Amino acid sequence: MTYLAILLALLFGFLLTGLPVAIGIELANISFLGITKIQPFLILTQRIFVGANSFTLLAIPMFVLCGYIMEYSGLSKDLVNFVSSIFGNIRGSMGIITVIACAIFAALTGSGPATVVAIGAIMYPALIESGYTKGQSAGIIACGGALGPTIPPSTSLVLYGSIIGTSISKMFAAILLPGILVAVTFCVVNIFVVRKTPSIRKTGHKFVFKEFIRNTVRAIPVLLLPIIILGGIYSGIFTPTEAGTVGCVYAFLFGLIRRSLPLQTIKKMLTRTVEAAGSCVAIVAMSNLFSYILAVTNIPVIVSNAVLGVVDSPNMYLLMLFIIVLICGCLMDGIIIICIMAPILIPIGFQLGIHELQLAMAFNVTLMCGLITPPFGINLFVSSSSNGVNFTDTVKGAAPYIAASILVALAATFIKPLSTWLPSLLYK
Repeated sequence: MTYLAILLALLFGFLLTGLPVAIGIELANISFLGITKIQPFLILTQRIFVGANSFTLLAIPMFVLCGYIMEYSGLSKDLVNFVSSIFGNIRGSMGIITVIACAIFAALTGSGPATVVAIGAIMYPALIESGYTKGQSAGIIACGGALGPTIPPSTSLVLYGSIIGTSISKMFAAILLPGILVAVTFCVVNIFVVRKTPSIRKTGHKFVFKEFIRNTVRAIPVLLLPIIILGGIYSGIFTPTEAGTVGCVYAFLFGLIRRSLPLQTIKKMLTRTVEAAGSCVAIVAMSNLFSYILAVTNIPVIVSNAVLGVVDSPNMYLLMLFIIVLICGCLMDGIIIICIMAPILIPIGFQLGIHELQLAMAFNVTLMCGLITPPFGINLFVSSSSNGVNFTDTVKGAAPYIAASILVALAATFIKPLSTWLPSLLYK
C-alpha cells in the first residue's frame, strides 16, 4: 500500500498544479520511478509507444471529426428542425426537443462536449425565447450533452474496452437501454420543470404536415447515419474503429453534395479534432505506463484483497464502485478515471463473478454523471462558457437532471438485465 500512496500522492499533486493532464500523469510516473527505482527509465518511451499504438483508439478522432463535420455542415440544424416539426404547440416542448436532439446527435458523435456546442448553438436561443431562464437553458443543454457516453458509439466505451478488454461491440449494445432510459427520464424531468416555471410558454410552432415532410426529407441523411454505423457494427460488416471512418466519409460527402460544407472550414474542423482527440490519446499513452506500474507493483491485487476482506457480496461491491466513480467524476475528467481507476476497481468485480457488461455499464453510466456534476463537470463548463451563462446558474438549472441521471446510474448498476438483455439477443 506504500507504493499506492506514493503514486496517488504524486499524481494528484501534479494534477492540482494545473498542468495538462497528460503531462501531470507522466511527471507522476517519472517521479515514482525515480523514487522507487523499480524499473529503468527506458521503460518510459516503450510504454508510451505501446499505449498510443492502438487500432482501437483510432475510433476516437474519427467520431470527434464526424461530430465537427455535422456541426459545420448544418446537419445538426436539420436534425433539430426535424425533431421540432414532430412536436405541436405544447408548453415546454423546447426542452424535450433539446433532449431528443442531443440524444440523436450524441449517437452520431459519442462526444458530450461536441453535442453541447453543436446543439446548444441552435437550441439555447430557442429555449430562451420559449421562456426558460438562462440557467435552465444552459443546464438542460449540458445534461442533454451528457448522453454522449451513454448512446453508442461512445468514446468512453472505446477507451474502457481498450484498457479492460471488454468487447466494444457488446458494450455498444449493452448501453442502448440505459442511454434511452436517461433520455426519457430527462424528458420527464423537463415536464416537472415546466410546471414550476410559469414563464415557460408554448412554442407557437403547430404541427404542419407539409413542413414535417420537408424537414424529414432534409434530415434523412442524419437519421440514416446512426443506422449505418450501428447496423454495420452489429452485423459485423465493420469494426467500431472502422465505423468512425465510415461516419466521417458519409457526413463529409453529404456536406459537399448539399454545398453546406465550405472548404475553408476543413482546416478548422481538422484543427479542433486534433486538439480534442490528441489530448485524449496523449492521456491514454501516458496512462499506459501508469497501468504498467500498477501491474509491476502488484497494486491491483493488494487493493483487491483489501476490498474483498471488507466487501463480501457483489451488491456491496457495486455500491462501493458507484460511490467511488461518482465522487471521482465530480473531481476528475472521465478519461483519467477510466485510465487510472478502472484497472484497479474492475478486476475486483471480475473476482466476485459480476458479469463484465454489468460492470462496464455500472462504471460508464455512473461516469456519465461526472460530465454534469460540479465542481468539475466538463459539460457544465462548456455550456456555461459557450452560452455566456454564469456557472452557478448553469448548475442550478441542471440540478434536477443531475439527480435524475444519478437514479438511472443506480438502476444501471444494480439491475443486470438493463446491461445484458440486448447483447444476449444480438450475440448468441
